Amino acid sequence: MQNLLPIPDELLETVYLYDATYREVFDVVLDEIVIRAQLQEQRAEFLMEQQLKFDIFELNACLYIADLLGEDVF
Repeated sequence: MQNLLPIPDELLETVYLYDATYREVFDVVLDEIVIRAQLQEQRAEFLMEQQLKFDIFELNACLYIADLLGEDVF
């Protein structure tokens, strides 16, 4: 068993050795934690991509307006 979460190895070993019922519940909880962490990471990446797209759009809009007004941007 590989410990991928910040849970002490002693706790994992105790749960897995103690009782099969606890083991099953613990596995479900750990799976849920992993899924939530992955979703949070995906959401953060999505928000970062959305911010980048907005920044590019804003830059293009500013350059277009400046071109329409005949302003020298650079």
